[in-house]
Amino acid sequence: MKRGWPLLWLSVSLDLLGVLIGAGLSARLRHHDLVQVFQLDGLAFGLGLLLLAWFFGGYSFLRWPWMPYRQLVRRWWLVVLIALGWSALMEWLLKPPADAVWFHRSTLLTLGLFLAIWGLVMRWWLQPLARRQARARLEVAAAGGCLPPLSPGGGSTPGLFV
Repeated sequence: MKRGWPLLWLSVSLDLLGVLIGAGLSARLRHHDLVQVFQLDGLAFGLGLLLLAWFFGGYSFLRWPWMPYRQLVRRWWLVVLIALGWSALMEWLLKPPADAVWFHRSTLLTLGLFLAIWGLVMRWWLQPLARRQARARLEVAAAGGCLPPLSPGGGSTPGLFV
């Protein structure tokens, strides 16, 4: 098992927690019953969002920890917008019953804004941990003779190795 997995599972768990909190907040703001929110379609929506986040680079801060935060923010906004667009498309195609809380436009807007802010704060918090973890792996690889030293100037970020 790779060393990056615990941070990945922490990130995915926090995203799922964000979906649950955002869904509860959306339900409370729209005066829906919380039982309606946490049904099977809600679980499918949350898992679909996490898969979209994975596919469109929402977890790129783990794979490329030295990515600038501005680029990370743009990727996360792209993930949230695509997920909301996908939800609107599914609502149009499936024509769910009126009591399906996840497909109301105001619910999606509230959930999208909450998830965008949640994801930005979470990634701002976890990106330094991902950098520290990657730096430790590079130092271990450099000590084992697999890579040259991190940077000749003694800086904190490694250079590109070609």
